[in-house]
Amino acid sequence: MHHTVKTLFFILAIFSVPEGTYEKTAGHPQDGPDVDLRIRIEASRIELQAIVNLVFCDEVIGQTRLFEDALAPKEVPTLSESLIEKFDDHVTLKVDGLKTTPLAKTCVLLPYVESDAEFFPNMGLRAVIKLKVTFEYALKMAPRTVALHWGMFPTNLAIEDFVDESIQINAEWTAGSDSKIVSFTEAEPEYIWHGKKGGLTPHFLNAPRTKQTQEKSRWWFYMIPWGLWVFAGFLAHFRGHPLSLRHHIVFLVVVILASLTIWQAQGDAHTRPPTLQDADAIEVFHVLHANVYRAFDFTEEEEIYDALSRSVEGELLAEIYDQIYASLIMQDQGGAVSRVKKVIPMTSHLENSDHVKSGEFTVLARWRVLGQVYHWGHTHMRTNEHLARMKVRWNGEAWHIAASKVVEQFRVEANTNEGNR
Repeated sequence: MHHTVKTLFFILAIFSVPEGTYEKTAGHPQDGPDVDLRIRIEASRIELQAIVNLVFCDEVIGQTRLFEDALAPKEVPTLSESLIEKFDDHVTLKVDGLKTTPLAKTCVLLPYVESDAEFFPNMGLRAVIKLKVTFEYALKMAPRTVALHWGMFPTNLAIEDFVDESIQINAEWTAGSDSKIVSFTEAEPEYIWHGKKGGLTPHFLNAPRTKQTQEKSRWWFYMIPWGLWVFAGFLAHFRGHPLSLRHHIVFLVVVILASLTIWQAQGDAHTRPPTLQDADAIEVFHVLHANVYRAFDFTEEEEIYDALSRSVEGELLAEIYDQIYASLIMQDQGGAVSRVKKVIPMTSHLENSDHVKSGEFTVLARWRVLGQVYHWGHTHMRTNEHLARMKVRWNGEAWHIAASKVVEQFRVEANTNEGNR
């Protein structure tokens, strides 16, 4: 339950920054009609989500309300229905060239803080009150192309010197682990995405090939005791003294015990760790470490845990999940959770190379993580630097990270990439 709630917040935080956390910067929600648009493509579904303020609704729908700068509870259902109809008429999604009908459509009023109106001197509460529209499309298979046509471009009332110019809609377009910012304008209202080879599933690295200390299983080892039994029977028969039933039973017991002993020896050989040179051990760690962060390309908790289990031992899964999740939270952006854009290894030192042969080694590693949060047409970038001591262990089948101790971590830099509003 703890992680389910946390992952729910993880997903919500990616899609919206909490209210009451506005900064007085040009890149944040505009003092006019504004849209936070996101499209996410997965193997079996596409989700389109748009958070629009009341100014946008007034410009594209023009619904009469009891109070101009407020939205009464009884007015919400009517406005929601009208907004969904507007999206039906002006937003078109084509998958592999065919128009696709949403499987589900929802529109909800988001919580807001009235005091945030001070950041919007022109529109006041109309810029603060927002609704979230979500369209979900079902897919039978991973798409090759997805085309989105956006047809709502109200006049940009946020421009100080009034100019009859429509707004530009910037959107975060996410397909699998790839994410980019795309723009829609009246002149170019459509964007077409083309799938990449390899599909939408996050790509995980493979550990380097290493020499195994054990030899391949030799089936003929098992035949030795059985062959000796047959040979003894022929020899006794040749000498004129065939083996009695008691002798055969004794031989059978001996043969079975010998076969079990050989089977155990073969099994032990196959569970011994591969032989690693120091450079190989470092490379194994780099692969495991990179795959840990790639697990967070997923959004569902179960998928993240399954992906983490590729590189992390079971007892450490929850701890690693918590450590990375906490490092991705941007407190200066209202607690929004960033997406991992890049992991940059800096230094990796093998501390106990003499233990590698025993199937365990420790690496003191330093790395940087570039994270990104997108909202309201722009992105916030942040780089964190980490130093940790990690133990890697052979579990009989593969190498896994078995322990992790953070030595230090700190923020390196932050900046905002403003979209062209």
